[in-house]
Amino acid sequence: MITYLYHKRHLITGLNYFGKTIRDPYKYKGSGVYWKRHLAQHGNYVETINVWTFSDLDECKKFALEFSATNNIVESETWANFVIENGIDGQSPGFKNVKLSEYNKQHPRTPPSRTGIRDSEETKEKKRKAHLGKKFGPMSKERKQKISESRKGPRPHTSGKNNPMYGYQWTDAQKATLKEQRKGKVWWHNGIISTMSVNCPGNGFVRGRLNKAT
Repeated sequence: MITYLYHKRHLITGLNYFGKTIRDPYKYKGSGVYWKRHLAQHGNYVETINVWTFSDLDECKKFALEFSATNNIVESETWANFVIENGIDGQSPGFKNVKLSEYNKQHPRTPPSRTGIRDSEETKEKKRKAHLGKKFGPMSKERKQKISESRKGPRPHTSGKNNPMYGYQWTDAQKATLKEQRKGKVWWHNGIISTMSVNCPGNGFVRGRLNKAT
């Protein structure tokens, strides 16, 4: 069976998503929770940046883990992934992701689908202005405590050999590449997306980084 790994990007917001499928990777939009809700909110305007084809699952897993680590897809605000993609399966049953849990609390319902609906330039400008000047300060003590408590104790579903990154080590070349990619860059956001850049990436962007859970 052929397995495809794909890199998608939202045409309006610039948010990225890395995933796997056995369907047509160019027609398939992606299945991540945060990614699907992002499409529902901002429209189903997706471009396929790249597709990789695998018939060997071990090779697929190796590539998926390296891509996930090199691009820091879980921590980076420019990626919609909540968990590392291993190219074989999704998150383990019973797995609780802190960021996903927080996101679900703030977004209890999936917004109505906007597939096929395009915002006017006036609406886009209103949305941009609505987010200008917003500040995203540090987490409250209560939230920090909740996150700390949720991380205590054993996690059999992601511990040891059950962890998709078990035994994986970055090569010196990967470390050098990541360091070079981030050299001189700082975080910027426009209230909708965050991105790293040496200079301001465009109108409406200010210094700082959005919380992915917002």
